[in-house]
Amino acid sequence: MDSIHPALIVVDMQHYFVESESTLMTLVEHLNPGAVVPYVQRVSETVIPAIQRLLHECRSRDLPVFFTRFGSRTTDGSDLPLWARRINEVGLAAIGQLAYPEIDDGAAAIIPALSPEEGEIVLHKTTAGTLSSTDLETQLRERGVDKLIVCGVNTDVCVGQTARELSDRGYDVLMVEDGCATLSPDAHRTTLETFDMVFGRVLGADAVVGELKGVA
Repeated sequence: MDSIHPALIVVDMQHYFVESESTLMTLVEHLNPGAVVPYVQRVSETVIPAIQRLLHECRSRDLPVFFTRFGSRTTDGSDLPLWARRINEVGLAAIGQLAYPEIDDGAAAIIPALSPEEGEIVLHKTTAGTLSSTDLETQLRERGVDKLIVCGVNTDVCVGQTARELSDRGYDVLMVEDGCATLSPDAHRTTLETFDMVFGRVLGADAVVGELKGVA
């Protein structure tokens, strides 16, 4: 890796985004039957192991690691942007529950398989992109970071939005193909193809680990 100041960002690997019985996944299955099972399977069998490899490598080299969590600070989700409030309204109408929980709800916690360690930053966001509602950029500047490795869920929403925001701010950004997932394989592929063509690079976790081994 040509930069000596990389960092890892793990986006929204929260219970309700990756577990089939969550309110959000129940809503998705109601609206798009059959979409949840392959998504959850990919997260379990591919995405989590890939992110674990990235975390191990970054931690072994004392590289900065950031986690994000998406959720509301209000019981009714009124602090979320319009698109998220609309999805919450659909949830109430379809299954009688909000799609997105409060940030203090256990469902909004990061899954134990990827638990942050002491000293790693956990950012609470109320927007799809991380820079729009957190101090991530300040944190990166303070640490001299110039290259970001971005992974998590969902590829075409919060992960892709975060990666593009960072690219627009002048960072060298890499999305991890097997470290991301979304509910549509086509959307996953198209998002990565567009990012790779315009905004940054796309690699698998093993290739990223190989590049990190070149970091002093």
